Amino acid sequence: PPTAEPESTATPEPEPLKADWPPQVVASDPVSGEEVPVDSAFTIRFDQPMDQATVEEAWDIKPVVDGRFEWPRPDTVLFTPQQDLKRSAQYRVRIEESAAAETGINLEEPFEFLSTTVGDLVLNQTIPEDGTQNVQTGGAVTVVFNRPVVPLTSSGKQAGLPQPLILDPVVEGEGNWVSTSIYRFEPGPDGFAGGTTYRATVEAGLTDVTGAELPSSVSWQFTTQNPDVLMVSPPHKASLVPPTRPISITFNMPMDRASTEGAVSLSPSAALDFEWQEEDRLLVATPQDGLDLATQYELTVGQSALSASGQASLGKTGTSTFTTVPFPAIKRTHPANGAEADPWQRGVSIEFVSPMDMETVEDRIIIDPQPEEVDYFY
Repeated sequence: PPTAEPESTATPEPEPLKADWPPQVVASDPVSGEEVPVDSAFTIRFDQPMDQATVEEAWDIKPVVDGRFEWPRPDTVLFTPQQDLKRSAQYRVRIEESAAAETGINLEEPFEFLSTTVGDLVLNQTIPEDGTQNVQTGGAVTVVFNRPVVPLTSSGKQAGLPQPLILDPVVEGEGNWVSTSIYRFEPGPDGFAGGTTYRATVEAGLTDVTGAELPSSVSWQFTTQNPDVLMVSPPHKASLVPPTRPISITFNMPMDRASTEGAVSLSPSAALDFEWQEEDRLLVATPQDGLDLATQYELTVGQSALSASGQASLGKTGTSTFTTVPFPAIKRTHPANGAEADPWQRGVSIEFVSPMDMETVEDRIIIDPQPEEVDYFY
């Protein structure tokens, strides 16, 4: 007999579920309130396949924008404007309740959302601010924008990125983007010139990562501090200064060597040898023949001292006095001359009026009567 065909064991596919409820919007791109680029499109997704003609007819955007509809899937509509949207503008997208699903059921109520396009690029902050005085010559200039201007990148890969800052007078230095929206310029080793007013400008036309432009140039100015003496060693009114001790003068910025050396003098007069350190911020003046003992000297740094750039002079004449060590003498002894020593007292102490070379002192101390053994402590 013929063999019977085996019965099929395959599970029949279920019929697709047909929605019997009013369609609803389940997602939108952008979401309501989101800031968007000017070349954005609008996407709305429903919870079921839609009647495309009724959705497109029910679509409304204010301000009015011409565009085209696409349906990447039966439940999703994409509206692409024919041209870029306006900047800093708010758009309202609305779908009226006449929009229907494939089942013919309409929306129960209209759906709408608001979206704002990005505005112009804005320079939010400058450091230093406009009109700032006494800016340090070694300081930096920083500008902060309201949105990213450059992509996120490391400091070593900034070649080709915009350098938006222009300084007048021109300053040697290097600028870097420390973040996507913050640019910082640092001057070179010579810093800014002292006592100088700089005009900084970011020109119009700089664009951010969305294409937004800085609509107009932004300029501001700041003034650097004058050269000044920060510290003198030995300090003012110092005493017991050795006659061969070098004199150190620290300035707040690099100085011009020739004019500064010419502005430094001692009274009473003494010839000085000069040495520069710390990138010409520290001048060390050493007396050639040693100073006189027991003498008060006045150090003067005159206003003719110029900054390294030569564009600013010392704001005021600086003076400082010090007194050299006196001639050797004994100031006091303990016990005092003729005093009766306490029973517990061991030895005597001698205080001099100036620092002493102790190798020349010990052999010149005579004790009568002579003790068997003497220890010296200095």
